[in-house]
Amino acid sequence: MNVIRFVATENGESQFMQFDIPLLSKDLLGIPIRASNGFVSPNVSFVEVPEGADAEWHGATARRIGIILSGVLEVETSDGEKRQWRMGEVFLADDVGGRHLTRVVEGPVRLVFVPFPSDFVIERWSV
Repeated sequence: MNVIRFVATENGESQFMQFDIPLLSKDLLGIPIRASNGFVSPNVSFVEVPEGADAEWHGATARRIGIILSGVLEVETSDGEKRQWRMGEVFLADDVGGRHLTRVVEGPVRLVFVPFPSDFVIERWSV
C-alpha cells in the first residue's frame, strides 16, 4: 500500500516522501486477501476540523497515520510543495521536529489518527 509521508529535514523543515506498507497474500475464510502485518497502537483518535481551517506552521505531535473519512485536507511542507487527501486516502505525519501548514480545502474534514510504531522500518521510499 503506497502512503505519502511528510518528514522533518535535518534543518527543522519538512518534505514529502512516499513509501509502501507491504501487503502479504493471506486467506480470510476462503477469500484471498492482501493484508499488512498488524501492529499495536496505544490509542486512536477521531478528529473533525472545521471548513476553512488554516493552521499555522507546526510539526506532527507524534508519528501517526491519518485516514481521511470526509472532506479534503491539504498539507504544505516547508519546501512549498502541497498535497491534498480525500475520503479513503492515507498519509503518515512523520515530521516531528519539522514543520508544515495544514488547511481544510473542503470541509469539515473528519479523519482518524492511528499512532504508527517508531520501530516500523520504511524500506522503500522516494521523494
